[in-house]
Amino acid sequence: MKNILNKIDLLNNKKAKLNAVLAVMAFLMMLCLKTALTMRTANWYAPTIIGGCGLTGILMFLVYRKNSSRISKSGIFIVAMEIIIGFSFLLNGLAMSVKSYCFIGAVFMVLLPLMHFFFATHDQEKLMQRFCMTLALSYIIMLVVNMFRGPVLVKFQYGAIMGNSNLLGNYLIALIPALVYLLLKKKDTSFKNKAICWGLLVSAVTMLVFTSSRTSVIALFFAIGYLLVTAFISRGKGKKREFKKQHVITVIIIAVTVPFIMFFMLSTVRKELIILEKKLFTSNSKTASKDDDELETDFNLDYYIKGLDGEGEDNFTSGRIIIWKDFTKNLSIMGHESEYREIKEETRTYEHANAHNVYLQVGYSAGIAAGAAYLMAVVFIGVKALILFARSVAKKKKYDLELLLSFSFFIGFAVFSLTADGYMIFNYFPATLFWFTAHNYMYKDKQEKETIETE
Repeated sequence: MKNILNKIDLLNNKKAKLNAVLAVMAFLMMLCLKTALTMRTANWYAPTIIGGCGLTGILMFLVYRKNSSRISKSGIFIVAMEIIIGFSFLLNGLAMSVKSYCFIGAVFMVLLPLMHFFFATHDQEKLMQRFCMTLALSYIIMLVVNMFRGPVLVKFQYGAIMGNSNLLGNYLIALIPALVYLLLKKKDTSFKNKAICWGLLVSAVTMLVFTSSRTSVIALFFAIGYLLVTAFISRGKGKKREFKKQHVITVIIIAVTVPFIMFFMLSTVRKELIILEKKLFTSNSKTASKDDDELETDFNLDYYIKGLDGEGEDNFTSGRIIIWKDFTKNLSIMGHESEYREIKEETRTYEHANAHNVYLQVGYSAGIAAGAAYLMAVVFIGVKALILFARSVAKKKKYDLELLLSFSFFIGFAVFSLTADGYMIFNYFPATLFWFTAHNYMYKDKQEKETIETE
């Protein structure tokens, strides 16, 4: 095994630039895979996981570098939780003949620990920069494709080409902290690149408003707030921010014009494109014009105050309290054959409901031990994040921006995990970025660097 790793390290050192490009391409394909599959089929879960595993294997091969990183006690604890989760899924899958559970178990027991090791060997600054640049590139692709294949901007919730506002919100939970990170990185960043990054950031925030996804807004509020506050406090004594006139003017122009341009492009222009497509592919022009009248282009923020107008907690939580209670009552040691339940209540009926909570979903599917292990892993990482944040506030020393970004991904996932069932890596963007950066808390070399910088 050591000989194989040495050969991989030798190859990566010889072709570092090529491997960097290939790594970005592999990660980009991983991000685009899920969106592409959701556009083509409703059964995208299994293909996304299988494709993600294959691409992650390629990514691990490309980023491996030989170094002295050793797993810490924290890392051993996190790996132990992953093994418990994986073993629970595997055991449940074998007992109930559910192939998908067996595959999920293998991902948690084998792929995640290996991924953490391989990612920890790479230069963390380069790794996080490539993740963020790839996210930005994927967003540019999404905007272009959305202009031709996406829906018209309609009332309440907008899902773009992803077809679902919550899926789009999940993507933005990963994207927006990445764009903020790129703006905070000053090295080798020209004014032109910063202006482009500002444009992407403002457009992404605008897209978030269009989704009306309350969970995504709350998650990003805490994630970005944490990132910016910590970066400001940790900037060092005596350092002043320099604001050039051209930079301020550029940001103001972008912040004012981009939201209006996006609204115009996603409503009026998109509507005209749909009408043109119908005229080209439909011989009956009367039918086409009738359909055109049904295209709505208005947008409002009513969904953000849903349930706050006296309609009750059930409306405010979109029925989640009923779902949580039902799944909690049906938790068991072994788990269940299906991840979904039929729930019938006085106010609502669900024929195919998921738990709308990561820990309940894992506990229901693979057993209470798996749900508890998943919760313990997330809480453990969160506690470490809070401890390091408190040290930075107390000492006001320089902070590791890459570690700070991983904390933002953690916060985004932690909030998302309370109201959504997206526990699986590859299938959900917040879970993917959370597990992709979990190695920051698991290896001694990294933690020693943290201790030096925060003390």
